[in-house]
Amino acid sequence: IFMEAYYNMGIAYKQKYDISNMIKSLRKAIDFGDPEDVQVKQARDLIDSMEKLIRKNDKIDLDTYIRSQDVFDRANDLMEKGEWKKAIEGFKRSIQLNNTHVQPYGNLGICYAKIGKKEEAIAAFNKALEIDPSYELAIVNKQMTEQLDDNKRLEADLKITKYYQEYRT
Repeated sequence: IFMEAYYNMGIAYKQKYDISNMIKSLRKAIDFGDPEDVQVKQARDLIDSMEKLIRKNDKIDLDTYIRSQDVFDRANDLMEKGEWKKAIEGFKRSIQLNNTHVQPYGNLGICYAKIGKKEEAIAAFNKALEIDPSYELAIVNKQMTEQLDDNKRLEADLKITKYYQEYRT
């Protein structure tokens, strides 16, 4: 019963494009399940295919990808609380682990704009757009930041979202 629950949770996370939690859930399904069970084999195959995809696209291993996502999630929580400087440090750590993930750059830009660091904010948005030129939130946030006077803080309330999990699904 535990195996099936974890397997189903993994598939649900996959549908939400929450790869980190998908992998964690599928690994638990494998831990609790019989190695010959069809769902355990499917979980193993899904993890293997995801690892190959991450290695190809992000040039990192699966565990590093998960760590970068966990660090990103903690930084995102700090950002939601308005703890801009702590969030900046978290997004920088996430980028150190995975420099191909667009969202930490976009959120880094927001945090810099919120503390009045316009140049750093625009540089972060530009890096996000270099990775994904269609990243709408970075486009909009960059435009808003460019209109700021130097050393002025971005006062607008921005919608904070897990872009690929919420906005594009």
